[in-house]
Amino acid sequence: MKKQSDNLSILKVLGITPQAVFILLLGILVSGMMLGFLVKNSGDVRKKPRPSKSVASKNKVVIGTDTIVVRDDGKKDSLPVKKAEEQDKRIPEQKSDSQISGSKRKKQNFVYEENKLPFKKTSSEPVVAIVIDDMGVDMLRTQKMLKVPGIYTVSFLTYAPNLQSQINFAKSAGKEIMLHIPMEAVNNIYDYGPEVLSTKKSRAENLKILSSMLDRVSGYIGVNNHMGSKFTSDFALFSGVIETLGERGLMFLDSKTTPKSQADTIAEYVKLPYISRDVFLDDSNKMEDIEKGLVKLEKIAKKRGYAVAIGHPRDNTINALQSWVSSLKSKGIQSVPLSYIIDNFK
Repeated sequence: MKKQSDNLSILKVLGITPQAVFILLLGILVSGMMLGFLVKNSGDVRKKPRPSKSVASKNKVVIGTDTIVVRDDGKKDSLPVKKAEEQDKRIPEQKSDSQISGSKRKKQNFVYEENKLPFKKTSSEPVVAIVIDDMGVDMLRTQKMLKVPGIYTVSFLTYAPNLQSQINFAKSAGKEIMLHIPMEAVNNIYDYGPEVLSTKKSRAENLKILSSMLDRVSGYIGVNNHMGSKFTSDFALFSGVIETLGERGLMFLDSKTTPKSQADTIAEYVKLPYISRDVFLDDSNKMEDIEKGLVKLEKIAKKRGYAVAIGHPRDNTINALQSWVSSLKSKGIQSVPLSYIIDNFK
């Protein structure tokens, strides 16, 4: 009892009440518990991954209601637009289908439907579509190609002279029309013409050039790429092109100038008529190589039910096609417009 009285006397001399001592001890106890918790869980805190800063804003693209993030490994992640905008305020929001009025959407989709070549197939034979691009610059060979029967779809270079007049003539000859859009190649030694979609330009600059090309003429169903092995591999830039075509109600044929083309992936997000070619007929201008390409086309069509080839207005190609088309009936294959395959197989 004396010892306790002495302690109380000391506290009294120091001016400290027993209640203050209790609060102090309680504070020390709570602080110790918190410190122990932090030490115990510090390993988990260190292991928590930090958000990656390696993805450039160029590789983050809004398509419809999704933002597609292209990672360094080439894979793509889809994020909701709202979350993506919080990560990067520079991403422009694109209108989704639900934000486009019904009348506008109907008008947009009408372009492809209005300009495609009517075609009715009555048999169950496999079908092939041969698209002749690079049309319009060499006007003599363009005219020769237009006379080949069974070749229904032709694609004109956007810088061809008297372009609308040539398109009108081709339509009167029973052809389905496309535009051949120059795009940057990996091997940058080619003459693209006066305008080209390029990875050296911004998304906005490329879309301005594209709109200029598309507004130049009328009467076509869609486009395919002229070269473009580099540009079609750039997801961020190329997605803007495909989205614009979808908004205008046009189709896209991927010329497949590179296996790295992003067209297949982008087509998953943009609703538009889309297909890719199976065979290049005349990478080599030798007659025997062109004939081998036609044989390859036949095999694909018989196995899958359809096949798509691309050729050019060259003398050997014209001659090879004239004799080949006349032999199709005996082979049980039918030549059709490209739009027929898109509508019935894709």
